[in-house]
Amino acid sequence: MRIPSLLLCIISCSFTLTAQTGQLTDSLRTELLQATSDQQRSSLHDAIASDLVYADPVAALRHVDTLATLAESLGDEDLQRRATYQYSVIYRLQGDYEKALELQREYATMIEDTDDSSGIAMAYYQLGANLLRMDQYESASVNLQKALDYAERISDNTLAYKILNGLGILYKNLYQHEKSLAAYEKAIDYCMLTGDTASLAIIYNGIGILYKEMDSLHLALPYFQDGLAIAEKTGNLAAVASQSRNIGLIHFQNGELDLAEQYHERALEIRQKQGVKLHIAGSYHDLGEVNLARGQLDQAENYFLQALDIFTDINALISENTIYKQLAKVYEAKGDYRQSNDYLTRFYAIHDSLKDNDLREKINELDIQYETARKDSELASQRLAITKNRAQRNLFMIGSGALLLLAWFLIYRNQQSKRLASAQIENLEKQQKLLALDYMVQGQEEERKRIARDLHDGLGSLLASVRQKIKSIQGQIDSLSEMNVPVEAEKLIGKAYDEVRRISHDMMPASLVSLGLVDAVEDLVADLRSSHALRIHFHQVGNFADLPDKIKINVYRLIQEITANAVKHAEANELTVTIERDSRTLALSITDDGKGFDYDEATQHNGLGLKNIESRVKYLEGEVVIDSKPGKGTAFHIAIPVRV
Repeated sequence: MRIPSLLLCIISCSFTLTAQTGQLTDSLRTELLQATSDQQRSSLHDAIASDLVYADPVAALRHVDTLATLAESLGDEDLQRRATYQYSVIYRLQGDYEKALELQREYATMIEDTDDSSGIAMAYYQLGANLLRMDQYESASVNLQKALDYAERISDNTLAYKILNGLGILYKNLYQHEKSLAAYEKAIDYCMLTGDTASLAIIYNGIGILYKEMDSLHLALPYFQDGLAIAEKTGNLAAVASQSRNIGLIHFQNGELDLAEQYHERALEIRQKQGVKLHIAGSYHDLGEVNLARGQLDQAENYFLQALDIFTDINALISENTIYKQLAKVYEAKGDYRQSNDYLTRFYAIHDSLKDNDLREKINELDIQYETARKDSELASQRLAITKNRAQRNLFMIGSGALLLLAWFLIYRNQQSKRLASAQIENLEKQQKLLALDYMVQGQEEERKRIARDLHDGLGSLLASVRQKIKSIQGQIDSLSEMNVPVEAEKLIGKAYDEVRRISHDMMPASLVSLGLVDAVEDLVADLRSSHALRIHFHQVGNFADLPDKIKINVYRLIQEITANAVKHAEANELTVTIERDSRTLALSITDDGKGFDYDEATQHNGLGLKNIESRVKYLEGEVVIDSKPGKGTAFHIAIPVRV
């Protein structure tokens, strides 16, 4: 339901009745200069931030900082909640969705026990809007629907149209186009009830994007143009930039490159003034695409590199990877196939890494995996429904039953593929969890057995001898002077003390706790040299002082276990231990010239020592390479990531 041009003229006349962003902000700043108390100043900073947050989030942030400081000094819980809420909105608009989500949950906790229905509705709305940005559609839908229920219950029409705009975006992303359009049209109705015609620019933008994604560019363009006209009249620069960019994209798709460039340059100019890095980089990317299409390769490369710098700076990995692909196209067009291949290699490396990270999250975080699986299922179902509807419509028009059969087959095959992929992921999760648990339990049991054996064979036998010697005092009291029992008992107790120190050192060496990893390894190497006919070399490169305790303890245990295996089984004459540390990685290398072993055979025969080593490395998120053959010695090469 787009408002006709005549009505737009009427709307333009009504702008004098609604406070424009710039006018309201100027009025509030005048009041701020005249304020006489911190309470008044706090409320005015809150109001100015609310007025600026969409048009100029960077300026709004300065006012929220002042609000937070005043709220803390006043001890005013209401103002502290407002500051938390405002921060969450600004972080969301600036693209820091994780930080925004943290603050939104904090605000929801603050507000849930109050009777502030409006505040509770806003909490649900902000949570839903942020989760929508994070593609967590199920959770976003739940929160937005709760927010809409509260807003309609308290007749907050302003909040209602904002929520409906969010639902329009959500349904669009789920390919539920009819529901999306219905939500947008209802949002327009609420806008008209409130008289907030300025916000129509945002809703028109959403409808335009919806039609654009439906490949109805001729329907999308008028909405973008009307939205741009409203945004210009209300002085909403953020909306002007957004609408300009979308109009530029349509002209680009239509092959109208000059017009596309004009609108993209306008969007970039506004976004540079507003200072939101994510949006600025997006405009650089758009201009790079236009110049690439024209064959102006140097200009295209320059725009893409500027976008890449920003995406890398703000850690926007997916967007950064898109730029690598674009740069590969630029250099391919230049005929520099080597450079093009380098960028493509980076693209696919990150692409594969993102897939690996996604799988790791599915395995380790079941809640996220559940929501993602549900979202993927819904998306797949919607896509299948759209495919089926389109196929049926086309088939009906041409009256061909053969195409209907083909569409049914494609849908059935896609459903089967989706079920198979889901089952494979689930089986992978179960196998990995069972394997990790098995290694952990076996490792714990082996450690218990070793400690029990040491206590029984070493300390137990010594204490038994002491007990027998002391008992013999009563039985042979007459010849006590000849037996010299106290001296012998003291010797045995001394041996028991030494044995306890040895077991304690094996479990947690004192040098590791007090002096660090390098000194502990040097002590271990010295003990091995003194007790075995073996030449042992130890080398270390880098600074190990700030290593986390988890890494120090487990690296020491790895060295301890590998060297012990070399002494017991390898029959080696020489052993070399090397540890190196740089800013990101700790590398451990242990080699011997012993008899070696067959790795496959050792693992098939349940080699618990190797499993323990691999399990420790996996626990540290590292990688291990074991190079050994019978008669050729053994080398362990381990790389462990370090995050200090």
